[in-house]
Amino acid sequence: MDREYRYRAFISYSHRDEKWASWLHKTLETYRVPKHLVGERTPAGKIPARLAPVFRDRDELPSATNLGDLLTESLRNSANLIVICSPAAAKSQWVNEEILGFKRLGRSDRIFCLIVDGEPWASNDPANADQECFPRSLRYELGEDNELSDRFAEPIAADAREQGDGKPNAKLKLISGMLGVGFDALKQREQQRRHRQMAFVATAASVGMLLTSGLATFALLARAEAERERVRAEQETAEARATRDFVVGLFEVSDPSEAKGNSITAREIVDKGAERIRTELNDQPETQATMMTTIGSVYTGLGLYTPAAQLLEDSLAIRKQKKVGTSAELAGTLDDLAAVLALTGDYDSAGELVEESLSLRDASHDLSAKDHAVLRADTQTGMADILMRKGKYEAAEPLIREALATRRELLGPLHADIAESLEDLGLNFYYRGNYDEAIENLQAAVAMQRELDPEPNPAISEAISNLALVHLEVGNYDAAESLYKEALAIDRKVLGDKHPELSTTMNNLAYVYQDKGELDAAEELYKQVLEIDRLNLPPIHPQIATSLGNLAWLQFDKGNIVEAIKLQTESTEMFAAFYPYSHPDLAGAHSSLGFMLNETGDYAAAEPHLETAYEMRKSLLGDSHPDVAKSLMTLATLHLDTERFTVAFEEAEHARKIFEATLGDDHWLTGAAYSVAGAAQAGLGLYSGAEQALAKAQSILAENPSAMQVFVDATAERLASLKAAMARAVEPTSGVAAAD
Repeated sequence: MDREYRYRAFISYSHRDEKWASWLHKTLETYRVPKHLVGERTPAGKIPARLAPVFRDRDELPSATNLGDLLTESLRNSANLIVICSPAAAKSQWVNEEILGFKRLGRSDRIFCLIVDGEPWASNDPANADQECFPRSLRYELGEDNELSDRFAEPIAADAREQGDGKPNAKLKLISGMLGVGFDALKQREQQRRHRQMAFVATAASVGMLLTSGLATFALLARAEAERERVRAEQETAEARATRDFVVGLFEVSDPSEAKGNSITAREIVDKGAERIRTELNDQPETQATMMTTIGSVYTGLGLYTPAAQLLEDSLAIRKQKKVGTSAELAGTLDDLAAVLALTGDYDSAGELVEESLSLRDASHDLSAKDHAVLRADTQTGMADILMRKGKYEAAEPLIREALATRRELLGPLHADIAESLEDLGLNFYYRGNYDEAIENLQAAVAMQRELDPEPNPAISEAISNLALVHLEVGNYDAAESLYKEALAIDRKVLGDKHPELSTTMNNLAYVYQDKGELDAAEELYKQVLEIDRLNLPPIHPQIATSLGNLAWLQFDKGNIVEAIKLQTESTEMFAAFYPYSHPDLAGAHSSLGFMLNETGDYAAAEPHLETAYEMRKSLLGDSHPDVAKSLMTLATLHLDTERFTVAFEEAEHARKIFEATLGDDHWLTGAAYSVAGAAQAGLGLYSGAEQALAKAQSILAENPSAMQVFVDATAERLASLKAAMARAVEPTSGVAAAD
């Protein structure tokens, strides 16, 4: 698009949709284009920093048959036409004329639709014709005489309805179309969905307990999306058309009898596409690699990680072997594959791919020094995320700090990426038990997000939830509850009341109630979450499994052990069906089920689940991850209960050393490990070593307000029992050495 236009867009709408038009007009004119995209050239032209001005006709003229001079001139001087589609718009002669006038300017490909009510193509069924939301001039192409023909058009539409894309995603789809960039390039920057989901993990004690942690959603932000779009814009027209025709063909059923009245699922369409890519595009390696990456990303979005990884690996092999595409595209494929492997828990392989991607970008001369530095900071952020998932918090910290410094230097004092780095640093401190520093950085991130955009949005909700997580950990229940309620109110306003992404915030708030002992309130929320999940998601899905597990722990706390085990068994089986391989979520589910069974005294049934969780975590996370230590402590509890004191002592000591190395010698989990080790020594009759370990445990736990009360109580009971035993017996002089 070579010429300059006075308006970025012309909004066409019926006066009955005035509220939608007002919202869209404000949204577009206040939208800030991500800085790394500004100035790039795409098929839509050079990307601006802002989308203003946008033309909005405030007065509809129902009796008009032709556009007035002002509107005609405004249409001519608008780069894009956005039609707010509803039954009212479909019946509006004025909207119809505006669309027709824009098409006659030869810019049909720059028309974008925002569906707000009704149904597209409902007029094809006379019984539902009154629900049609597409105006007639939108549904048909122009003929050679510049009048509407009988050939159906293919409107480009975003669906703002709750059952569609929702307002936030619909907005981004419109903007991505206007700018000519990929939807993901905007969505990643808009949402910054990281470190959000709470995970429930069973660990060792004389009674049940829960640990919470931020489950980082792996996001490799080091995709040079602007560069990839520039390359695509420079591809030959014939190849671009071939790619378009291939994608369109995925959604066509050439033989009407093929479907035989059955619904065709998204999975079937994508499977069909993957098969065709492998068989029909062998003579077009660059297009084949690009399409493999695209369909691989679709599989990822559907949660189908195994076929996603296979397609992305094939795309990577084609790019490397046949040397097609740019180094930036190769780096992007490496990032995509790394993201999928991280979702499966293969952090080592993901980390290697990120390092390779970073090396490619370091060697590339295609980008400016500033763009290169920004992308490097993005990659460092992704690498830090992997390291934190592996429990290497100290190694992650310098990467986070360097990325933060780079972003502050290049992006100015106020930017979403800076807020993201502050969140990363805050969560890094949180995982290491430095709660004051965690709160300080997370509060700064929340303040910056509010300053960036005072309107409710996912990024603010995300930052607030992360801050609430730390307050919950240190026992500031009122602060945590208030923050989670604010985050939930934002999510409901942005997403509606039935959106699946409400689950995380509702689960977090429910956990606050549960931790405060308000079990009925927690149960009601957990049940609402499960209802929303089952309404929106496939029958077998990890989010449903997580919700079942949360409800299981609620029943456990209420003393309904049989019901708790039933729900946790269902949760574990669902995770196993969804992840036919080792995965952290599956390991956590086995750990929880084993812990519950252990509490009933069914040690034979509990032990295999606890062993599975330990082995799975060790293979995924290495020998020195805190989650591995938690599994060791859970096993130590079982062995303590079954009077296998030597094994219990060894496991607790191993766990203590891991906690000391990763979290510090004054972390409450280190104290908890001392307590379990001391109890095991007491069982062996090694009273001196037991007394030292339990005294050390009591000292550490007393200094940590965030320590789980169950460990504080258990340690006091163990010390009291030990003193009674010491009064009755003399300590042996040989046996297992005391804890240091």
